Amino acid sequence: MSTFLVVKVLDVNYNPHKAASALVTFAGAGPGTGRQTMKPAGPVGVFEIQIPAGVEEMQIGVDEPGFFPVGQEVRLKKGGPAPALTFAGAGQELYVRNLDGHARGAGDFNVEVFVVLGQLQDARDNIDALANKFKANVLFKDPVALPVIDFVGLTVINPGGGSGWGQLLHSPLPSVTPKGRLLFAERTTLPKLVAIWVPAGVTVTREKDKVNPGQVPLNFHLFYHPSPGVLKGSYPFDFAFMDLIFRYLLYWKVLHKQMTNQHQASGSKAILVFPVGNPSGWNGSLGDQTSVLRLLQEVAYFVQRKLKIPFPLQPVGRCAVSGFSAGGGYVVKALAGDNPFFNDNVLAEVYGFDIRTNMGDFAAKLKAWWRGGTNRRAYRIYTTVPDHFNTLQGIDPAATLFQGAGGAKERQGPQTNVVLMPVSGFWTTLHPEAPPDPKLFQTFRANFDDVHQMFPALFVEHALKHSTL
Repeated sequence: MSTFLVVKVLDVNYNPHKAASALVTFAGAGPGTGRQTMKPAGPVGVFEIQIPAGVEEMQIGVDEPGFFPVGQEVRLKKGGPAPALTFAGAGQELYVRNLDGHARGAGDFNVEVFVVLGQLQDARDNIDALANKFKANVLFKDPVALPVIDFVGLTVINPGGGSGWGQLLHSPLPSVTPKGRLLFAERTTLPKLVAIWVPAGVTVTREKDKVNPGQVPLNFHLFYHPSPGVLKGSYPFDFAFMDLIFRYLLYWKVLHKQMTNQHQASGSKAILVFPVGNPSGWNGSLGDQTSVLRLLQEVAYFVQRKLKIPFPLQPVGRCAVSGFSAGGGYVVKALAGDNPFFNDNVLAEVYGFDIRTNMGDFAAKLKAWWRGGTNRRAYRIYTTVPDHFNTLQGIDPAATLFQGAGGAKERQGPQTNVVLMPVSGFWTTLHPEAPPDPKLFQTFRANFDDVHQMFPALFVEHALKHSTL
């Protein structure tokens, strides 16, 4: 009887995928041991080699350009009805899905390793090292309890006018503690660093939760920050890029965004995906619907494996795409309609936080997309610019117009908001230098630079609170 090692290479959707090479190192000193090249077995991504007599320990390596190399140590267990593999060394590696085996014929057996090619790898150690190196400038590197302004209804502005912070229909939450896990992933191509916030309870298993994971999709919120062109350092692992993540996802005062806290306060279970752009190339080719879908599929597999699920089965569900300032250009790309599956089944919501882009182009694409499925799609747009409000307010013809203090206006439908909050008038009367409780409210100056930064710091919570994700 002979035993053959078979490696089957898959993509993150478990489709067969070619690989440049599959190697194995057989432990021992007998004939055929040492490092060996596995031979293609015919079908795409399938490699095999006969295991030398007496070998029990072996290390597999799979390589393909554009993906991180995969290694796995396994042990051959003999005896019983058939030989079988078990994980050895450090245990099941991130991009190994499962082991299997079956009779080959003529009394021989196959023992199989299913390898997944992925474009993400864990970068937590890199971030921890940076945080330690620059610890004098790091407040914390994981979410902590922070205040959040909770928007109590669908309306953002107070139709009665109000004064100060009362111009916003809100309830201040003194302390919101995010529950979940913050992951950091390095990517093979731009953007080469992605922060991922995974709210507690989004992953499931058949054994623990008594559900079919394949019927419990993972939903996402993909957020684009403004141009990183001003950032300095060695991309992607230098202080400026770590600090960008922390300023948006973790910190609060002054003019930071505490987006993990806003996610928690909203009640949304969407996984937050935060790509960190390169100063010289921003997000590279990421942005159209096909590339965004691929990123979400990569993140879905990565998240499930990092949360100790051995065989990821939860698919990509629905997604909100949002942008702040010049990041709005990537929101426009996500509306381009180049991938029918993503356009019709995945892209569910669009948010714009005082975005800067060609507003006519954005309005046209948003209108075409939203009116293609008004019963299941939503958009939330917040702006300081009257012309932007005027360009967008007619997309939902059923939306009601509300007037607020200081020139504020809002067009609101059951699944839509377009909110105008001009710097002069509205924000200047928020009494920014003397908030009612400085422990609960951001402090800012009543100029465009400061007000502009307030939009993602406040309104991510509103957009997600009224989300169906």
